[in-house]
Amino acid sequence: MQQLQTAGAVILGKTNLTEFAADISGRNQFYGDIRNFWHPDYSPGGSSSGTATAVAAQLCLGGIGTDTGGSIRVPASWSGVVGLRPTHGLVSTDGVFPRSPSFDTVGIMANTVEDVAMFWKVISGDTRYPVSTAGMRLGIVQNYTYRSVNSAVAKAVYGAVAKFRERGFEIITIESPYLEHFQPALYFQIAQYEFYQALQQQYVDNLEVFGIKVRSDLLRGMKIYAATYAQAQDIRRQQITEFKQLFTQVDAILTPTTPTVAPLMTAPASELHRRFILPFSFAGVPSISVPCGWSDGLPIGLQIIGNHFAEAVILSIAAICLTHTNLR
Repeated sequence: MQQLQTAGAVILGKTNLTEFAADISGRNQFYGDIRNFWHPDYSPGGSSSGTATAVAAQLCLGGIGTDTGGSIRVPASWSGVVGLRPTHGLVSTDGVFPRSPSFDTVGIMANTVEDVAMFWKVISGDTRYPVSTAGMRLGIVQNYTYRSVNSAVAKAVYGAVAKFRERGFEIITIESPYLEHFQPALYFQIAQYEFYQALQQQYVDNLEVFGIKVRSDLLRGMKIYAATYAQAQDIRRQQITEFKQLFTQVDAILTPTTPTVAPLMTAPASELHRRFILPFSFAGVPSISVPCGWSDGLPIGLQIIGNHFAEAVILSIAAICLTHTNLR
């Protein structure tokens, strides 16, 4: 925030979010639920729900959010805005509650890629954007990219891929055992263990002060042994090395951001909504969600994933996608 203010940004205020950034629904039993700008009966996504709704409503040029396991990308997708999760560790998390230091990131939401890029230059010092996309290769992962995806989402992503092909990108079908067989349990063993460690000293004997979702996460974290956590971290390091090999074949990977459009606020949150999110949080690589279509008045997001420190690359690809879908 200091960097943005130094650059001349006017801070309008703080927005609401889910309790301890622990939920993708937008629900908050203590401070009130956040609603989807496009349809108030539907989830805006979370946990950075208020930022997404404020940006979608054009109450501000852009906003800051955090993304541990999708808290920028999910609301960006369901609220129809652009959301960047940068490389893990690239932006300082000073002042951010340590929900899971292994995955916590600070990122940006705005209505255009250009505005996200402007914010990005300020908070990161990275001035490489835009880069030439000539000759770039985009990967579609076999047995992953379109698996268990709503038909409207699949159609929108197919359309975006076709536009990229028209613009001269090479579309390559690749295989990734890491993505095809990703185990969300490894992510949760790390994230919930770290969440419990962050709160146990203060609240371990007073769990009733929390909402249901946070209480559930803490109870799960309480049951994870340090040895299990260490083993999950070892596996993570091995899998990151394996995953990064994909970027010898392609410059970026394309997936839907979420397999469906926003669900009703009353619908129970499902971890299936994060099947295209968690593998990239786990790997610590940058990814951006950009609007690519609509279904029954609700937006659809395309996720573009790059190698570590390739923010300028995915921003440049995202700019082409948003220009040619004419959503903003």
